[in-house]
Amino acid sequence: MFQKMFNVLSQNFPNPDLLVYLHRDVPVLQQHIHKRGRQYEASISNEYLTNVQNSYFEYLRNILQFPVLIIDVSTLDFCTTPKQYHAVKELLKKNTDQAQGVPY
Repeated sequence: MFQKMFNVLSQNFPNPDLLVYLHRDVPVLQQHIHKRGRQYEASISNEYLTNVQNSYFEYLRNILQFPVLIIDVSTLDFCTTPKQYHAVKELLKKNTDQAQGVPY
């Protein structure tokens, strides 16, 4: 259903220059969920998160119209290590410029 809605709506929008997917391993996601302490997130299972991730990967694998950049941020902590944030920011800038054909 989501794919059908997306296909209908996306006909009116231009393709992005770059699609970025920030990936985290399920155990790391669970750590973040636990740390936030939101009651409505407490029952989210590893199986559910794995299924969501696999669905995203399947979708991303089939995109041919524009570049896709997948970044594994499982070991990164932007809050405590700002250098990691800036490194990812530079990577995004470089890939966006490259996708737009801007020399760098």
